[in-house]
Amino acid sequence: MRHAAHGIVDHAVLLATETEPDRIGSALRTVLSDGGALADFGAPALSALLKQDDGEQLAHELARGAAATRAALAGALSGTTEPWADELLAELALDEEERVRSAAAHAAGWTLGASAARIEAGLRACLPANLPAALSLLGGLSRQHGGDQPGALSKTAAATVQEVAIHAACEPHLDETELVEVAKLSGIPRLMLDACLARISWLANDPAEDFAASFARDALPDELGETARKGATDADRMALLDLVEKPDLDSGARSAATTVLSWIDDDRVVTERLGTWLATDDQHLHQLASELLRETRDPARFKTRVRALLGLDLSIDLTETILDAREPAWLTGSERVVYTTLADEFEEWADDPDPYLAVVGRTAAARFRAYAETADDTGEPDETEWG
Repeated sequence: MRHAAHGIVDHAVLLATETEPDRIGSALRTVLSDGGALADFGAPALSALLKQDDGEQLAHELARGAAATRAALAGALSGTTEPWADELLAELALDEEERVRSAAAHAAGWTLGASAARIEAGLRACLPANLPAALSLLGGLSRQHGGDQPGALSKTAAATVQEVAIHAACEPHLDETELVEVAKLSGIPRLMLDACLARISWLANDPAEDFAASFARDALPDELGETARKGATDADRMALLDLVEKPDLDSGARSAATTVLSWIDDDRVVTERLGTWLATDDQHLHQLASELLRETRDPARFKTRVRALLGLDLSIDLTETILDAREPAWLTGSERVVYTTLADEFEEWADDPDPYLAVVGRTAAARFRAYAETADDTGEPDETEWG
């Protein structure tokens, strides 16, 4: 409702300016120069004034005004593509006030036929971490191109979008919706993954001092996973595996790294490292292996991974490791539904041609079936989740 009301006032001021351009235009110049409350509604009308013969002079006068005036001016510059307007927008993109920089970013994205220089300036206005402004700019460009992407960004523009995303990912609070949309609209394949990797590095290099600080840092939400998978390489997987091996790694960084590994897991590289860990006597590495196995949530994929581990001839009994990885660490809803589902999953293993898998399947099915018989069944079956 507030945005709708703002738009109505914007339009009313514009209509008044178009109806009586001399009288209202003169008054509007005075109002904007003073930076009063009406300045917040003056951008559309000011855009019309900037197209007049003395528009450039007026723009430079207003650029010395209050923050509200400069913000209105930045927004109004979307209506003109003259070289002087590009230069002035570039100056406003570096303004000390965030509201002015945000207006400059919005104007750059919603300028019809904006130059590459204007787009690059608008994206600079989003630094260091203004995702909403970047989203507004990219959304405007996409709308003009009639699709889900803003057309080809210059190398400079793409690099700036990536820089904004990385900085935003290194803040305690992470808005996954905005980050996903920026990654989608920009069309940069590795943007999400690089942002997640930057967050992991930030967490590792700046460990939380206490529980309160740790609690204030958002975990990486699963909504980022699908986008983060794009562009991942074995080098990324190896780097994350090397990182989580460090026993003194901050728990938040380890959790984030494990989550990203589960997203970009290609089975082969991660499974081979799991085998290496399980073949040692290091309990820390055994725990890591169990955590990554637990992250392999899909039943068919989990079985494939276990089969691959057995193919490494580790000469150790993996039964308890396998069962522990499937044992819920948390659950909501019906416990009976959870354990019955797990028992059914492992019963399918019982007929596997691999005798070891068959034995593990029977052992696990019996255990989880026994759990199901005594489990709490008060939760709603259709609201059951576990992990």
